[in-house]
Amino acid sequence: MTPEQKEFLVQAETDMLERIQIIRNNSNDYLENGANYAFVLCNAKINFISSIITDISWALSGNAPTVVVESIILAVQHVEENFSHFLGTCDSTKKVCK
Repeated sequence: MTPEQKEFLVQAETDMLERIQIIRNNSNDYLENGANYAFVLCNAKINFISSIITDISWALSGNAPTVVVESIILAVQHVEENFSHFLGTCDSTKKVCK
């Protein structure tokens, strides 16, 4: 793994962990306010992001072959480019997900 790949994956992992925390906070708010459907949707988002974090962690462990590391990077880029609307746009200064 190149230093650039490692830096990308570390930053992606950090960003996704932050996104999970924000979504989890929102899901708790939804549950308290009786919006059970939103709570379930938030949990689906959390599970999706968690699965990507698991892959990133494996890539960072040094045990993944180069082709797998490259595939994980491509998957993360694809998610960032195509699923941000579904996962919510997180504003770390306001700690909200839209």
